[in-house]
Amino acid sequence: CYFIHCKMTNKMLMLNFRMKALINSISLRSSELISKSLILRRLIILGADLISISLIIRFNLWILQLDHFDINNQDFTWIYVLSTLLSCPLYILTGQYKSLTRFVSSDGIYKLFVRNFILTITVLTFGIGFKFDLPGLKFWLLFWILISSLCSLERFVLRDYLFYINLTSRKYISSIAIYGAGTAGAQLAKSINLSCSHIIHSFYDEDPLLWGRNINGVEIFSPSEIINN
Repeated sequence: CYFIHCKMTNKMLMLNFRMKALINSISLRSSELISKSLILRRLIILGADLISISLIIRFNLWILQLDHFDINNQDFTWIYVLSTLLSCPLYILTGQYKSLTRFVSSDGIYKLFVRNFILTITVLTFGIGFKFDLPGLKFWLLFWILISSLCSLERFVLRDYLFYINLTSRKYISSIAIYGAGTAGAQLAKSINLSCSHIIHSFYDEDPLLWGRNINGVEIFSPSEIINN
């Protein structure tokens, strides 16, 4: 019985090891495909944007229900359909998917808010023109803010995921420290993070007001602690 138990345990461990190896292999291959394929990345972001639009519309209608707004006797299906149909050409023609995901900036986020504002006004205008059932102003304000925020979050998540792929794909990455936590030090850190060439361990600066604070999660120390760290 003991021999059979050990044999079964070894088989289970071997099966578990093979499953983990298979999952890691699939994850690595999919990560490499996403990082190298520009078209695939754009399709993923476009699909995520369309899903976000549907989720936000549903969420806003639920909020209206909480405010005792009767949505059962009204048909808001046209909002789903029209938002999806208008968002694709609007996003593509205005260059939303041309920017490099790794270099998402505040300027790109501002433009995203402008595009979604145009989308919101356009859908509302169609609804008024064709006399569809219309939710209140609160719905449209929330739609604009939430869809813009969620689309922005998607891009930051994908950007960080691509950074993670580049970081883990390297066999060896050395840790470094940056002396100077001012503008030049912050710009240098940003450049290093974008290139994924090194891992920033710490900052050192002579200004006592900066000690104990951090830049993007990396702590700033006194120069006297260089030897200790």
